[in-house]
Amino acid sequence: MKNENAIVPVILTDSSKAQSLSAVQKPKLACRLKTDNIEVFIYNGANQYILTSILKEFRHAN
Repeated sequence: MKNENAIVPVILTDSSKAQSLSAVQKPKLACRLKTDNIEVFIYNGANQYILTSILKEFRHAN
C-alpha cells in the first residue's frame, strides 16, 4: 500500500471573533509543479522558507 503525503494550506482563525467560515478567502494557486510521481501546488502567500524547502525536496526527488 502506498501512503501519499500531502501539504495543504491551513488557515487559523480567532474563535473569539464572530467570523463566519464563508468570509475566509481561499488562497489563490500560484504554481503547480508535476512530474511522473510528484505533484506540488504552491499558493500565493506561502512562506519563503517553506517554499525553498519544498522546492529543494522536489528537485532531489527527480
